[in-house]
Amino acid sequence: MRKPSVTSSVLTALFCALIIAGTFIRIPIPPVPVTLQTLFVYLAVLILGPLEGTLCLSVYLFLGLAGLPVFTAGGGPAALFGPTGGFLFAMLLGAPLAGLIAFISGNRPRWWLDALALLLYTFLIYLGGTLWFMFRLPGYTLTQTLAVTCLPFLPGDALKIVLAVILSGRLRPSVAQSLADRDC
Repeated sequence: MRKPSVTSSVLTALFCALIIAGTFIRIPIPPVPVTLQTLFVYLAVLILGPLEGTLCLSVYLFLGLAGLPVFTAGGGPAALFGPTGGFLFAMLLGAPLAGLIAFISGNRPRWWLDALALLLYTFLIYLGGTLWFMFRLPGYTLTQTLAVTCLPFLPGDALKIVLAVILSGRLRPSVAQSLADRDC
């Protein structure tokens, strides 16, 4: 097991900060606004990999749970465990799998593996978020829930996946080289 480097820690913190910033760049559509949060979540998983990507999301959720207003619904336990909290938990739980798929070929990104990883990751986020939403708001049917929590976001998430695959393809090799140089 490799020891975390300062560079790795800084990159993890940087992506956590980007996810938080992306949460505040939003188009307000109730009950779940469109944000750039998922773009930075996708990039964290594709660039940092399964371990640091998951750590980054863990720190993000911890900051929100501690009360910092880092979620679209604010901060604290009420925001994390509210109707849209399932999307946040699903981001955390799906990150290791998406990171593993993306890093099957090592630090050399393969666009089709990255795209597959993000498609599966997005499905898991939608699944967890939809199930949690229905659990927290039992008056919604599956059709109503999908219409509110998934369908409006499909085009934006498709665009974010394309952007993340392109950006990570350019950034991941240099980040990996930087980490390798610092770990020697």
